[in-house]
Amino acid sequence: AFDVALAAAVVPLFGCFYTKVPRPAAAFASIVTGIVVRIILEFTLPKDSFLLLPYGGDEFLNFGPAASAKAPVFVDVPAEDVWNPEEEPCDQVRFSDFTGADSLGAAFASLVVFVFFQF
Repeated sequence: AFDVALAAAVVPLFGCFYTKVPRPAAAFASIVTGIVVRIILEFTLPKDSFLLLPYGGDEFLNFGPAASAKAPVFVDVPAEDVWNPEEEPCDQVRFSDFTGADSLGAAFASLVVFVFFQF
């Protein structure tokens, strides 16, 4: 709840403090826009709870659990106990977490609306 209020109220608070003649309509429209955008982005942006932005490197792949209970190819075991990637593929999806982007996006939208109504 504090995040919605913070994303919506910080921009009009500072905007009204630093403008010579603040307009209440600009502050109100900015607050409403910030709340609406924050709630929409909260439910539309992907979040996997790993707090990692979607970088392109292989270190940001989700290795997850093992794809097979069999041994890897470099372990000296009988052939029937060696993992075959063609039979049991190991799918690795890329992390996708935009935590925090929803608050920043709401603050930016609030700033745009405040400037539009103020000037």
